[in-house]
Amino acid sequence: MNHHQPPTPGDFLHRESAARFLNGALGGKDNFAIDRALLAQAIEITADFELLVATAERFRQYAVRSLVGAGIDQFIDCGPGLPEFDAATGALAQFCCVLYVEQDPMALSRARGLLNRDGTAVIQADLYDPAGIRAHPGAGLLDWDQPIGLIHSHSWLRSPTDAAALADAMKGFVAELPAGSHTASCHLELPSPAHHRGEQVLQATELQDLLTSAVGGGWFHTRAQIEALFGDQKPLAPGLVPALQLLDQTYEPARPDEQTLCDFLIAGIARVREPAAAGAG
Repeated sequence: MNHHQPPTPGDFLHRESAARFLNGALGGKDNFAIDRALLAQAIEITADFELLVATAERFRQYAVRSLVGAGIDQFIDCGPGLPEFDAATGALAQFCCVLYVEQDPMALSRARGLLNRDGTAVIQADLYDPAGIRAHPGAGLLDWDQPIGLIHSHSWLRSPTDAAALADAMKGFVAELPAGSHTASCHLELPSPAHHRGEQVLQATELQDLLTSAVGGGWFHTRAQIEALFGDQKPLAPGLVPALQLLDQTYEPARPDEQTLCDFLIAGIARVREPAAAGAG
């Protein structure tokens, strides 16, 4: 079920695009002046915004490597945008099947040009419409009787406004995925006025206002709301933590009043359901 109105093709050409905006934040060239202007505004609000986006991209690659190491060899990558598009799975391409899901026509066109190989499909669909993704003919690439890795590393820029709607969408994904599948996602945690400086709360509010008005996503959620997104899934150790903690073994959490925007990017990998025991019925 769709929880928000999908953008039309004209929207992507005449206003900011989340995919092109991400590309600019990652140092790419596949973006327009309007996207670069939005990036400049985001950096003006918080100087480490580009580091935030780079951290989400690093988490994407980390999640794929971790899940391949756990024996998963097929993935759904939702909203990767326009980075080096196959960066997460490029080194593993000969071993993995990957279904890329995008909304942006420019990202779709480039992806289809780059990913013209067996074991890969690129489809246009709502990133938070699990039933629609499952029903798409391109989803036939995957074996839906075997574990799948679901990646939502950059789609925080295009998530539904309502945290409850987002949780419903994630429950829908869990219902569609086979036992033994895993989800990997990152989300922006809303600073708490009780524990963080007013400046941190103001930055989050201003950034959320900027991004949601321009690209429709970039919402911050409370820790309780983020935990609800994982529902009955079982997060793998160390649980839901700052993405930087997963990526850097030397990471030490800053005091709440000293945290930067990157400390509020919360990430986790979780198991959907345990596979049925052999002979169970």
